[in-house]
Order: sequence, then structure tokens, then C-alpha cells
Amino acid sequence: MTIANEQLLERPLFTDYVHHRINFREPNTPWMSKVGMANFSAKLGFKVPATLFVLSHGHELTVDMIGKGCVVKPSDWWSTRGVMLLTRNTSPSLKDLLFSKTLHERLSGRSLSLRNIRSEQDHHRKAYQKKRPGTSPKIVVEELIADEQSPDIVPFDYKMYAFNGNVKFIVQIDRNVRKPEKPKIAFFSGDFTPLNIEKYLLPGLRNAQYGVHRQPKCWRELLDAAHKISYAISSPFISVDTYASTTGPVIGELTPTPGGPLFGMWRFQDWYNQELGDAWTQAACDLNAEGRKFDTLAYR
Repeated sequence: MTIANEQLLERPLFTDYVHHRINFREPNTPWMSKVGMANFSAKLGFKVPATLFVLSHGHELTVDMIGKGCVVKPSDWWSTRGVMLLTRNTSPSLKDLLFSKTLHERLSGRSLSLRNIRSEQDHHRKAYQKKRPGTSPKIVVEELIADEQSPDIVPFDYKMYAFNGNVKFIVQIDRNVRKPEKPKIAFFSGDFTPLNIEKYLLPGLRNAQYGVHRQPKCWRELLDAAHKISYAISSPFISVDTYASTTGPVIGELTPTPGGPLFGMWRFQDWYNQELGDAWTQAACDLNAEGRKFDTLAYR
């Protein structure tokens, strides 16, 4: 194990490792921009949402760039912060028309104007610059992925918790809810078998509700992609975010520090938190024995 990891408890839990990593105490953590993540997965031969434009400022965004639909998001923030799934507002109210709110944002259910979108994206870009001085965050415009069941819904998100090529835990997130409803989540084991919630998780969710398991048609291909990406990234742990599209598996983001279990959206039973922590420990030992580590210089 690395020197940094030796500062942890003798037998760290999964959440101990994530906390250690999120506080920048682990060397060779696979931090990448969203463009860097997409390039990493694409070089391995996996489909990623096509990057249409990379902008330096919000005012560069035009209606023509948005077209019939696209995703607009900050290049560097994590999770869904600043992410907008945009389509044309097909049934605008008189108020929407008055304020030029001709675009619909699927995640929040809001009607937005181009000016609204530009302003919000610049806000997130500047906030990241303030948090990380010396960086040059961008605004990314990318292809809108169609879910395998319908192009009119927000694609289900399958987050694969992978340890040096081994998927141990999967979170399914369904964001097709009406605000103020919370996202619906369901859990699978590493082979896409639905988890017994009472056995593996503590009771209750925070900022989420229980959903219905939906095993995607291309689940084997999603697992294969997560296995290969996780191994190639040469890090003890990565969450490989995937989608089941009308054309098969699509790779979204690669998340080194998933916030769900760390911030209490859900909580693992102690024994399972330990089991996942042991998987991280084993992966770190294997990588060390093989002399493999994430190349931080290549993705600065």
C-alpha cells in the first residue's frame, strides 16, 4: 500500500478510503476533467457522448449549438452540479414566451431562456475557478443520449463501483421525477443481481427514494466496459457511470469519490462497508505488486 494509505486505520472501511481521497491525501488519484474522462474511455474503444463544443465563456453558447437537444455542463464539477439536459420547450406558457424561455431542462423540469443557461454555466465556471485558483474550467456541450426504453426520458444512470477490474456494487439512479420529488435509486450486486436492501444497507435514504430495479438489456456489455475501464485506469477504485442507450452501452463519467455513501444518501451496513474497504485494500496491494499506478501527469 502507499504511504498515504498507511495513515488510515489498519483495516479501512470503504467510506474511510473515499474520505481520505476526497481530502487529497491519496497520491495518484484519477482526477480528470469531464473531457479527459470521455477521452480515456473512448481510447479504450467504448462509446461516450460526442463532445460537440467546448466553450470558454457562457456568452459563446448559441441556440444553434443546442439544436433539438443536447447536454450542457461544466467541465470540472462533479456529480450533476451544473448539468443541463436541454430540449426545445414544445408547449411554452405565455409567461415562458414573454421571457423567451424556449428551452426545457429535463433534470429540474424548468423552462429556461438562452440567457438563463449562459448565466448559470458562467456561475458554475467561476465558482470552480474560485475553488481551484489557476484552473481554466470550460463549458462542455455534448450529445444527448437516448435511453434504451424511450428517447423522451432522462437516461437511467448505472454507477459501477469497480476495484482494479472487479465490479462489486451497482447503483441505479432514475431521475425521471417531478420536483420536489427526489431521484429513485435501486441497488445491485456486482453481477447485476438485485441487492437485499435490509441485508446490505442501513434503513432510510437521504435526498432519494427507493426505485424499482431495471436490469438493462445490455447489462453484460456494461459490466464488461466497467471491468476494462477500471483495470486500465490503474487505480484501486473508480465508479464507472454508464447508460443503456438505444444503440447499446454508453460510458458517462468516471468518479473517483462517489458522494452517495459518504454524505449519507444511503449507508452501508458495517460489514458491507468493511467488505468494500477490503476490496479497495486488495486492489491497492495488487497494483503496488504489479508496479501500476494512474498517470497523473498525462491528465493534468
